[in-house]
Amino acid sequence: MMDTFMIMHQPYGLDAYAVASDTLHIRLRAHKGDFSRVAIHYKNLYDHHNPPIEKDMDILLDDGDSILYEVAIQVPEKHFKYYFSLHRSKQEPIFFTADGILEDVQPSNYFYYPQINDDDVISLPEWAEGAVIYQILVDRFYDQDSRNNPPHTKSWSALPDRHTYYGGDFQGIIAKIDYLVDMGVEIIYLSPVFLSPSYHKYDVSDYSRIEEIYGGKDALKDLVDEVHARGIKILLDGVFNHCSSAHPFFQDVLKNQADSPYRHWFKLADFPVSVAKGNYDHFANQVPTMPKFNTAHQEVIEYLTTQSLYWVEELGIDGYRLDVADEVSHRFWRYFYQNLKAKHPELLIIGEIWNYASSWLI
Repeated sequence: MMDTFMIMHQPYGLDAYAVASDTLHIRLRAHKGDFSRVAIHYKNLYDHHNPPIEKDMDILLDDGDSILYEVAIQVPEKHFKYYFSLHRSKQEPIFFTADGILEDVQPSNYFYYPQINDDDVISLPEWAEGAVIYQILVDRFYDQDSRNNPPHTKSWSALPDRHTYYGGDFQGIIAKIDYLVDMGVEIIYLSPVFLSPSYHKYDVSDYSRIEEIYGGKDALKDLVDEVHARGIKILLDGVFNHCSSAHPFFQDVLKNQADSPYRHWFKLADFPVSVAKGNYDHFANQVPTMPKFNTAHQEVIEYLTTQSLYWVEELGIDGYRLDVADEVSHRFWRYFYQNLKAKHPELLIIGEIWNYASSWLI
């Protein structure tokens, strides 16, 4: 028996998105085994006379319970309307429309994608498609230069804890490039590398400084150049949702309170602000030493975007992985994406989103 509740399509986001100025990728999900063929019928939104074009959809994914179909459709005028025909063996097809399942389709029943605008087109670098990404926690990869080790560095045979370092550095990654190449690594994604008081470095205290215990700016530039020479790309971890309470802007808030020029850079509940009280938004509302930026504030947006662009141009990195991207304002990401991609269109930008990510597609 056909399971009509499994038929799903939303005319935006992951189910309908622009890949070129006149081309959409369209997806539809249905229960596995219900249909022998699925097709899309489409034409220009403002074409009220010609019949729609019919095109079969391909199977993109089979998860055992459902089938995800996909097809590319092209309309030179950039305005789209469409519906789906679902075919069963020895039976008449049914039609899936904006008004649900119908046996007959009228012009008012079509799905609409009214217009592809230039900034709707998702631009992904071809070099990243299908590439093998290898994440490196810098401190625990390889210690090549013991001179930059912090105090009380552990031996590699000692069990880890949350605070003690092992001495891994950028020079250590350079020393092991052959190992990475032999494994087929094509993109390296580094754990956070900016100055931070913690071991994990997800609480940045200075976005303009690279950790000296990893080798500093010059060693990171050497690493970028070395991996590029071997055909490997490199990404930095962009932590822009929150910073360290040791960051000078938050320290200014603690010192000057309501008179601080940075009071609107953070979401403060009341005054006086203190780390002990934690009376401001902070990471997961559980870590007061990691205050959250007000990422809807224009000065914050410009500051963090400028810092990010600087490191792309200073180091020649190939992109960013964006920490807790779904907690950051859409306005921030649009500005960030547009400014970085305008100057460096081949950058790879990956957001950490563990659930439905459609609304963060730029």
